[in-house]
Amino acid sequence: MAIISENNRLERRRYSNTQMRYSMLYVCITFAVLLFLNLYCSKITQQMIRQGKESSLMEKALFAASEIAGNDAVNASSVRTTITGIDGLLVTRLTVTDHAGKILYDTNGPRNVGSFALFPEIVDALDCNKVFTWNYRSGTIESRAAVPIMSYGNLIGCVYMMEYDTTQGALISSLEKNIFAITLILEVFVFLFSVAFSQVFSRRLRRILSSIRIIRSGDYSHKVFMGGHDELTYLGNEFNDLTD
Repeated sequence: MAIISENNRLERRRYSNTQMRYSMLYVCITFAVLLFLNLYCSKITQQMIRQGKESSLMEKALFAASEIAGNDAVNASSVRTTITGIDGLLVTRLTVTDHAGKILYDTNGPRNVGSFALFPEIVDALDCNKVFTWNYRSGTIESRAAVPIMSYGNLIGCVYMMEYDTTQGALISSLEKNIFAITLILEVFVFLFSVAFSQVFSRRLRRILSSIRIIRSGDYSHKVFMGGHDELTYLGNEFNDLTD
């Protein structure tokens, strides 16, 4: 009897290990799915904000470039007069250069006028390209746009704009944190549910195994009552038919 009891204990332990493995596998799969959804939602949100930033900043840069191109002469004085007369150019930095990259106007200060601004975006714009770059890091969005200034088909300069946005950056950061917190809460519920479900399933299965041992010991009149309407109920009914 002691040997049989020890064998039963070992069988229950092996089954419990298998049960825990399947539970953890289920938890890991759901965690991977939720993590993917989180990353996808964050990526989509950043992409939507990026498109809005690109549209807004490029529109401002193109408008400023067209206004500057309408001057008879493009120099520091004319550019300053034109830019100060335009409403709505609310950016962190606005720089206007000539065709060689020399600064004609810079909101960072008049001390920069006359020096060269060879930022990558400006270099590309002076090659007659419209450029927009975007970067999100640590709750801050940094957007840059540069467009060439064309007059009668000739390149005469470049408009460069840079914008720091901590408001929408904080929105993305808050969204990521909230989604991550929701994921952890859902994962806890999934873990508890999987453990509870596996315990119930294990209990019903052990009932069948116990009945098999009773029949094996010689009590052929024993019946197993499973309850429910699932596969284990069907197995219990088949087991009772077999003993009859």
